[in-house]
Amino acid sequence: MIRVLTSGPPDVGCTKIEVPIGTVDSGGVITPACSVYNYGTIAASYPVRMKIGNFYNQTAAVSNHPPGTYRYVTFPNWNINQPRGSYAVVCSTELAGDGNNSNDRRTGQVFIRILDVGAVAIVYPQDSVKIDSFFTPQARARNYGNTPVSFPTTFSIIRGTETLYQKVVNITLNPDSIRTVAFPETAFGIIGWYRTRFRTTLTGDMNPGNDVVQDSFKVYEPLVGIKGEETKTTQRIGLQIPSNPTIKLLRINYFLPEKEKATLKVYNAFGELCYSEESDKGFFSLKLPAGIYLLRLETKGYKEERKLILVK
Repeated sequence: MIRVLTSGPPDVGCTKIEVPIGTVDSGGVITPACSVYNYGTIAASYPVRMKIGNFYNQTAAVSNHPPGTYRYVTFPNWNINQPRGSYAVVCSTELAGDGNNSNDRRTGQVFIRILDVGAVAIVYPQDSVKIDSFFTPQARARNYGNTPVSFPTTFSIIRGTETLYQKVVNITLNPDSIRTVAFPETAFGIIGWYRTRFRTTLTGDMNPGNDVVQDSFKVYEPLVGIKGEETKTTQRIGLQIPSNPTIKLLRINYFLPEKEKATLKVYNAFGELCYSEESDKGFFSLKLPAGIYLLRLETKGYKEERKLILVK
């Protein structure tokens, strides 16, 4: 008796999508790959196709694949420049005459991640703060990406070339959300202009151009100064009664936030208004006879009164 051995039908299939899986970062480049298996009894040569969304459709050739073995198959590189979000991944063998198509195909999903956080604005301080007055620096950060992220934020205050304040607060932001970040309070005892800087620092940030915002503010002293033009001495109302000038012409200086007007009213000892003027120049010049006066400086959110004695 003669026995003739025959082979079964050819059968290959995709067993696993190796790459891409899970999450990939926008802007990257990866090499898609899969694993295939020859379930048949003879060697096989065939194409394998990889699809990602509707934008990637590539094939790779498998040659002389022995039966009962695996092969690792790679495809042309994928430049990840598609919009953020989730996309279907499909890998399939395409053997002509395959006897079992049920094992040809594997499916998966890939998520294109955008890592991008940024500094939106400095909330406080913006315009001015009073000298020696404690305040809480605040700024807004935003997650422009599509995945939750945790990262440090830094608030700095600079005067000239010296950084006088720098604190770090770590935050977590959900996708496309904004948060106001509060930093430890501080105060400054020197009047003048200061610069503020708020920075976000996320590892792998894809758009560092939006990570920093800057602004400035002024530290002011809301007090009135009285200066005799002959003596050239200045005393600050609010701290002490000024010494008596020896002249009748006075220059009254004041320190207020920029772009604010102040009104100075002067009353004599009988309570009669003898001088009233509004100014935004930072000073008032006036002539008064010898006597006792009440000075009243008024502006938005502030009022100061002091007694002045003028003698000849």
